[in-house]
Amino acid sequence: MRSQSGVIVHIIPGVLQRSTLPNVMRGEETQVLGVLAGLETQLDNQPLLIGLPGSHSKWVQVTRGRIVHFDTFMTGEVYAALCAHTILGRTMQPAEAFDDQAFDRGLSIALSDAGSAGPLSTIFSTRTLGLTGQLAASAQPDYLSGLLIGHELGAIARLHLHTHEQLPAVILIGSEALCARYSHGLTVCGFPQVTLAEQATERGLWQVAVQAGLIARQPSQHIQEV
Repeated sequence: MRSQSGVIVHIIPGVLQRSTLPNVMRGEETQVLGVLAGLETQLDNQPLLIGLPGSHSKWVQVTRGRIVHFDTFMTGEVYAALCAHTILGRTMQPAEAFDDQAFDRGLSIALSDAGSAGPLSTIFSTRTLGLTGQLAASAQPDYLSGLLIGHELGAIARLHLHTHEQLPAVILIGSEALCARYSHGLTVCGFPQVTLAEQATERGLWQVAVQAGLIARQPSQHIQEV
């Protein structure tokens, strides 16, 4: 389409997954393309899971370079809402730095028998552990983060093992700090390899432009261990 200023604008439409519970990606699919374009050929036949942590985390299953399924978890938005608009936030205090012990505690509980009742039950422990003097106010935000991420990753692992014998390699796309939390959680859940993709959006847009014939050359892809 052409803008009012006369500039031609190309819009990538996103992806719609039709199922009992429909799902959509608007932008994440471009990041996934940016990752896939740079993978070595020998990886194409191996199961791959691409995770995009954020307000609405996406988990994209890829087979032979194609998106075959994806799931969405509203973990980030739910976390923000719980902290700002529920009783859980009333006893919280902001921490000066990331409390990895509190995060690990929440992660472990979510993945344990104590977490089997699900997040609607376990999140209340953020408050009760504080009331009983077992969790400092400044530790509660990261504890809750660990709980929610643990429930998310536990669900992803179970979903994948319903149809596969083993867990796949994972590539994460997102901010370094958030991906570090997810990378640690994925390792705890038993995922064999976790890597972090760089500049996925830019590289994805580049690939779309190449396929559309707008440009000719292709950049290299950078993926690093986390």
